Amino acid sequence: MIRPEGDDMDRSSGPGIHKGVPDPQPDRDSFPGTPHPDRITVIGMGMGQEDVSLRQLRIIESADVLIGARRHLAPFEALPAEKIPIGKDMDAVFSAVENRIGKERIVVLASGDPLFYGIGATLIRRFGPERVQVFPNVSSLAAAFARLNLPWQDVPVVHFHGRDATTELIAAIQSSERVFVLTDLTHTPDRIAACLMDFPAIEGRCCVLERLGEPDEAIRWCTIAEASAASFRQPNVLVIEIQRKETAERPFLGMPETAYLHEAGLITKPEIRAVSIAQLALLPHHVVWDLGAGSGSVSIEAALLAHKGQIIAVERHPERVRHIRANVRRYAMENVRVVEGTMPETLDGLPAPDRVFVGGGGKALEAILEVVCDRLAPDGVVVVNTVLLESLHLSLKAFRKRNWFCDIIQIQACVSKSTAGDLRLEARNPVWILRAGPAETKPENKDDVSPSDPNGYHPLSSDF
Repeated sequence: MIRPEGDDMDRSSGPGIHKGVPDPQPDRDSFPGTPHPDRITVIGMGMGQEDVSLRQLRIIESADVLIGARRHLAPFEALPAEKIPIGKDMDAVFSAVENRIGKERIVVLASGDPLFYGIGATLIRRFGPERVQVFPNVSSLAAAFARLNLPWQDVPVVHFHGRDATTELIAAIQSSERVFVLTDLTHTPDRIAACLMDFPAIEGRCCVLERLGEPDEAIRWCTIAEASAASFRQPNVLVIEIQRKETAERPFLGMPETAYLHEAGLITKPEIRAVSIAQLALLPHHVVWDLGAGSGSVSIEAALLAHKGQIIAVERHPERVRHIRANVRRYAMENVRVVEGTMPETLDGLPAPDRVFVGGGGKALEAILEVVCDRLAPDGVVVVNTVLLESLHLSLKAFRKRNWFCDIIQIQACVSKSTAGDLRLEARNPVWILRAGPAETKPENKDDVSPSDPNGYHPLSSDF
């Protein structure tokens, strides 16, 4: 048993209390922190019963109502307090607390430290800080890094409790050598590792710490690939350790075609890429879909701006997917995820995008835009590149149907070519760049002219 903090202090000033002599068993209300009917007392259980201090045990013994996971309640089965197990129905637990607060002494038993992604913060938000008293303990973060003999003061924490936190995890991986991950029954270490396998530039290993504090506790180091194919006992936590290559090339905006491995001619040209990325209006935290990613050039350069977000490059051709993966690894763009598959089916299950770049789609363009418009964030933006009039028409039709704003740019660049010891300009194919989104998100510009007049005429109507 860990001695309570300050248990060896000189308390001889109190009547009948002498240094080195144990206190007599106090009355229920005679020591600080005794549960009171007007507040909820939350006890951190650390990694096991051995982490619970004498003071915390006294508080538990003084309770009229004990609330906690079954494994936390089990050691106190002999106590006369009413036991309320915590399950999936948290509303029922909160209702039980509301019905008893002010009448009975309520003590809630929490895993690890109650205020480290625990129930303590939830109770404070629900009932107010004046109605909750928290007694801390060893967190899973502190316990895990103590087991590994590693410092953790600078380690970012990402929690998957009841949510998909992949974008946050990728941002954390980019900023730190190690990341601590709180898993749950759905977002298990193998599923998280399998997701990381879609990010070609992320290399490293991970440590899964199973059943911390239990007699059958286990610590397993493995590669990310090995973890993706394994199974792990619950509960567990995950430490990801990133290995970075010092030789990675530094990308920049507007890189030439020669900077990317690509299929002949199938790459967004630098000048079109620059304007398209500008039209996306990227912010650091954005989730971006690059649909029909080709070589991945847009994904890689977008990742420079959305560096705390996630770029998802979707491509159906296996050889082009190989090119994207090679380019992403070359430039070590850890926030670029590569997804191989046919659209729009492959888009199911991807995190909702803040920005979408459509550089391909072929005959499925109309169906793809339908999914894009359904999934786009309320303040999102879609940018479409096309050289085909029919694709221009289908894009306009999709955006008009939803009453979205749509700005159109046509670019025809000329690039220099050497001829007879001099230079000439060679024209590239003209490209349409469409920028669209919900009407209320369009930046205000008093000089804008509506693309259609009251009679419904549009200079790019379906009659062209």
